[in-house]
Amino acid sequence: MTNQITVKGKHENRYDVTLLINGLPLVQIELKRRGMPLKEAFDQITRYATHSYKGLFNYIQIFVVSNGINTKYFANGLKKDLQFEFTFFWKDKKNNNIRSLDDFADTFLEKCNLAKMISKYVVLNESTKRLMVLRAYQMYAVEEVIHQALEIKQNGYVWHTTGSGKTITSYKVSQLLAENKSIYKVIFVVDRRDLDLQTNKEFNSFCDGCVNTTKHTGALIKNLDKLLFGLGIRQIGAKAATILAKNFLTMDNLMNSTVDQLTEINDIGPVMADNIVDFFAQEKNRELIDSLKSFSVNMVYNNSQTYVSFLTGKTVVLTGSLERLTRNQASSYLEQLSAKVSSSVSSKTDYVIYGSDPGSKYNKAVDLGIDLLTEEDLVNELLRVGLLQER
Repeated sequence: MTNQITVKGKHENRYDVTLLINGLPLVQIELKRRGMPLKEAFDQITRYATHSYKGLFNYIQIFVVSNGINTKYFANGLKKDLQFEFTFFWKDKKNNNIRSLDDFADTFLEKCNLAKMISKYVVLNESTKRLMVLRAYQMYAVEEVIHQALEIKQNGYVWHTTGSGKTITSYKVSQLLAENKSIYKVIFVVDRRDLDLQTNKEFNSFCDGCVNTTKHTGALIKNLDKLLFGLGIRQIGAKAATILAKNFLTMDNLMNSTVDQLTEINDIGPVMADNIVDFFAQEKNRELIDSLKSFSVNMVYNNSQTYVSFLTGKTVVLTGSLERLTRNQASSYLEQLSAKVSSSVSSKTDYVIYGSDPGSKYNKAVDLGIDLLTEEDLVNELLRVGLLQER
């Protein structure tokens, strides 16, 4: 812990208290006199963000503001993302606020709890590049689910009200469960199509490509690529699973593949190749595959279903922020239409599909006279051919 560090930027600023973990300043504490509004401490931090936070101080994950009587915490972010309404009281397990600085230091800032909050319960939204830190009740809920699943080994539930952050809670539950070696895959059953789309999109914003969807359980036993994804091999997401299925065609071929054979495939790097070989080298995983075979689970890649569309055989570029589909979903659907999804616009591009704030790719398409489609145009085509269902 350090205090009164002076940093010269646009102005000279002196920080009250900085907590370092492994030499990095990860927590910044701004203190005010008793009776002073907490908002003043918060505003002080936003000024520091503008004037002097640089270098090692870019590593700050969590801010704490206190006037001794009331103490709150919040995640670091760009100045435009720092809003006082997103500052939180720490709570005990009975949901009582822990307000005083002394009690906050004894609980939230206790070294093991603080390390856990930073390593497990700070989430980066990959889409917006915004940090989020879980609230106390979310962290307690996640830990109870993990305890119930791994130690008690019985059912349970988490009750959430609308707007209380159930998606990020569910994401952390699934992520931490999936990291346990005894769990092959975490499955979410969603009872409404609109919730399915919302959950899928938000999960992928936290970690792109971390979740895949299917409309019925039958699809899980008919598609080798979905089976590979479901095995939970480290770093093998939906896209990589499809690439592997297309290249090896059968589970046996993949199980007997070498690192050299795997790394010859585009988008399969040495770390992914090592993970695949290590996974199938374990006896328990080979026994799992044998067990699945005994239940007639399909082990052969089958992409026989075809969809006829005006996009079939065309080169398509996606740009801008999509509202109904994630970028991965849109790409996957286009590939199922046998369209080629490209990352750049050229004279060989047939269509550019754009969402909000499309940027330079849209402008280049206009300059080249390339046909433009909205996200709604794509969704309507997917509905027409049967790849999507009405909500």
